[in-house]
Amino acid sequence: MNWSAELHVLTGGFELKVELGGNREPVSLIGPNGSGKTTVLRAITGALPLERGEIRVGDVTLASTERDVDVPIAAREVGYIPQGFGLFPHLRVIDNVAFALTVGERRVTKEERHAKARVVLKELGCEALAERRVTRLSGGEKQRVAIARALIAKPRLLLLDEPLSALDVQTRRSVRAALVERLHALKQPALFVTHDVRDVAALHGDVIVLDAGRVAQRGTLEELRENPVNDFVAEFVGS
Repeated sequence: MNWSAELHVLTGGFELKVELGGNREPVSLIGPNGSGKTTVLRAITGALPLERGEIRVGDVTLASTERDVDVPIAAREVGYIPQGFGLFPHLRVIDNVAFALTVGERRVTKEERHAKARVVLKELGCEALAERRVTRLSGGEKQRVAIARALIAKPRLLLLDEPLSALDVQTRRSVRAALVERLHALKQPALFVTHDVRDVAALHGDVIVLDAGRVAQRGTLEELRENPVNDFVAEFVGS
């Protein structure tokens, strides 16, 4: 499934004007602070309006200023994993994961939601956490739960905003491996924002470089190493 996003967004004096896209392989999105990475994610989810542009996933148009299409956020079926996990502290893990199946027009019983949640938790190696409260989880456990909640809904497109940045090095390594394995197994279209070249290397896909609200470069990690477009890219890839 191919996806594309032509985005022209104005927010707080910042202008984002980019064209990006991909297929069933995860795409990495990198760039210096303030380059527009989170703005891209917010525009795709529908949290920021488009001045002009179009967002498509497969045969579905999520937004188009030319055709006056603007699918509501809850109906876009775009998964989002924020930096801060975004979990509900008053709910058990299984209820946090199952919550994703209550959004939109889904009609799934509580028993079905919990059964599906246990399957995803097991696949991510954290089924034993199902009955725990979120407040009793470590950072790595919280991130696995956040990933499970995003994946259970089988989103058209998954957006990840530096999902591993809050984890220590050892935990980051294990969670990264589980996440990348799951994304590739599902052939899940995804846009992965990161500041860590190890994330990009693990994903084995295209890399899009943002700079000041524009796409500065696109290619594989190897291509970026061979011909970095600016000092940020050279430092990021270790050239």
